[in-house]
Amino acid sequence: MRLSDHLIAECGSARDIGGVYTRMCASLREAERFELSDDVGRAAYNLTKSKPTTLLSALPLCRTPFRKIWLEWRGGLTSEWLRPEQRRPKEWAPDPLKQGCLIETDKTGTRGVMTFAWLHKLNPVRGGAADPLYTPVNIAPLGVMFNWNEDGDAREDAIDELQRRFPTPEDRRSPNGVLQFMLLQRHIKTLSDDEVKAWMERSVFENWGRFAKMPGERQALIELDRHMVKWISPHAVGFVDWTAKMALKSDELLDRFMTYVIKASWEPDIEGEPPYAETVIAMMNSRNAVEHHPADLSALNKSRAKRGRPIFLSYRTTHLRLSQAQQRAFRAGLLTREEAGLHRVRGHFKIRKTGVYWWSPFFRGDPDRALERQEYEVT
Repeated sequence: MRLSDHLIAECGSARDIGGVYTRMCASLREAERFELSDDVGRAAYNLTKSKPTTLLSALPLCRTPFRKIWLEWRGGLTSEWLRPEQRRPKEWAPDPLKQGCLIETDKTGTRGVMTFAWLHKLNPVRGGAADPLYTPVNIAPLGVMFNWNEDGDAREDAIDELQRRFPTPEDRRSPNGVLQFMLLQRHIKTLSDDEVKAWMERSVFENWGRFAKMPGERQALIELDRHMVKWISPHAVGFVDWTAKMALKSDELLDRFMTYVIKASWEPDIEGEPPYAETVIAMMNSRNAVEHHPADLSALNKSRAKRGRPIFLSYRTTHLRLSQAQQRAFRAGLLTREEAGLHRVRGHFKIRKTGVYWWSPFFRGDPDRALERQEYEVT
């Protein structure tokens, strides 16, 4: 089963607090659904490590082809690129089996919200299937509001939307209003140049520390930050209302909520996911970057219907549109840019204003310092 089918199975269950699964799955059924192959997933993650100026120049490529899109990919693809010391401990941040992103936009395809979800293995420590409130299928209450237009500002969009949701002072004093305005104030702050530099230097996911001393790259990151803001998912408003009523019972509970739930859980859960979804959309809008194949579920769903079981949602698998030779080169983990001697660079994608393009393998470095192939002696 795919993550989308697991989410639908939770609708109406005891874990559907505030109707979070029911609300999201109503949109999920209407969305165009894509399952990303591992090659697409890895290529998209590799693109997120491009220079901030490059990602900023690629914003015109970010336009969804449908009003609602569901992207699903195998979990743990991003951690495969990290060194062991960079990875979060598995015991408290295990790699999910599946990850997904629901993107919903206005008619322009450039403004909207992202909601993230994931599927983990059953955790016997939490009680597993015996615990009626535990599920390995989760929806992140904290999502993202984005505005990919050149002059767009997602933070202004978020302020306008909250004022629309809570138009009166009484509405804003409600637990839900207080919490959402509090979170908005936390996330709409514009970072200073020094703060951006410090953030880039300690960044692990994007490996942007190498650009931290470049003023142009720091300014580009500030500009990128303007187009996206962390935001309560519209599908989680009922759950957040339930959460807010508990968190605002006392100052102590609110402080614990902000420290242990927001800072340690909700925010880290979606760190790096929005740029990842953006690069997938950019690849979808590039000529000859990816191709889609409808999955044939007719026989399987016919069998499930006969047995009275829910049928699976249709979807399309998304693959890199490469020749077999290019695919072999893309998968080859050859030497890196940091190696100074003559070395072979693996095939990779690059972002340009006009699209995402494939660079075939080539040699880089000083020919006089050619690197010898490392040999191993097996005993």
